Amino acid sequence: MVSLSTFHLLEFFVTAVFHPLRTDPPVGGNAFLVNHSRTYTIAFFIAVAEFWMRKFVSAAFYQVSFHSWRISWFLGICLVVGGQFVRSLAMATAGSNFHHIVQVQRPDEHQLVTHGM
Repeated sequence: MVSLSTFHLLEFFVTAVFHPLRTDPPVGGNAFLVNHSRTYTIAFFIAVAEFWMRKFVSAAFYQVSFHSWRISWFLGICLVVGGQFVRSLAMATAGSNFHHIVQVQRPDEHQLVTHGM
């Protein structure tokens, strides 16, 4: 839950820093990515439900040693932090050319970014 919340907050902050005028209104609710699409919202709530079901309903079935749990936790944190770093760096590199929603038509000011992430 912490990584999911951090992801959404970082999406907002990276959008606010690297292209604040891209959202309507500037740096508004659309920059949070929470209201991206109906499909995204459904996937988000399914992920949250899965987290809580695994935590409370099936916890007894997944008994692992403390050592195994620590290794899995550490690797998971490394993947989350690394993935978020790469995504934020890519958003920063693309600047105003990045958009959360797939664009069907190319805006006049759009430029293809061929360097960086």
